[in-house]
Amino acid sequence: MKKVFLSTLMLATTFCLSAQKGKNSLQLNGGYGSKIESIGGGVQFNLANKPQYVIGTNAKLPIFNDIANMLQTLSDCGLGKMEEWMNKGGGYYHSSSQFYNFKSAENGILDNSIQYLLTGEETYINQVDIMLNIGLEQNSQEALKIFKDFVLKTLNATNIPIPTKLIQNIELFKKYTKDFDNYIIRFECTKAQKMEWCTLSIITKLNDNSSPYLY
Repeated sequence: MKKVFLSTLMLATTFCLSAQKGKNSLQLNGGYGSKIESIGGGVQFNLANKPQYVIGTNAKLPIFNDIANMLQTLSDCGLGKMEEWMNKGGGYYHSSSQFYNFKSAENGILDNSIQYLLTGEETYINQVDIMLNIGLEQNSQEALKIFKDFVLKTLNATNIPIPTKLIQNIELFKKYTKDFDNYIIRFECTKAQKMEWCTLSIITKLNDNSSPYLY
């Protein structure tokens, strides 16, 4: 029995164990956030491959500092579960929802789609985008109505007041930017020959007074 236990323990430690000086603990580099800790003479394995969320302080919009809360809040808005907050390359962290696909015309060639995209730093979200792609030969007014509903739901869920003329500009497919004390609201839209798409962005300002990076 001892040999089996020792063999199992040696196999586990081959995943690149590093000792922490002065502490009775070991770090397992098998995955992000995974670790082995020695507690009371026993070995405890924690293989949860999830980010260790902390509450930041740099965003002027408080909910943008609470990443875990924001991801759950947006997951509850109806576009699907948000991905974990990860740095997947490119120098910044991000999370997105799945595409919410729907038709606004039965004979449309491609479905419409709406998606959340969040970008920022490790401890805070810098920007929330709600993106709409209007499919070929779809009814753009019907698609914008559903998009507008998600915009209103998102602003209400995050306790951000609805800016004057924002909804009117969305309905008219007209660009809009409003600069507030703690954040910026921006609506951008593009029409091509057969395609239309638009994005509603909520961009927090920062407590260190640096300019927010606009993705």
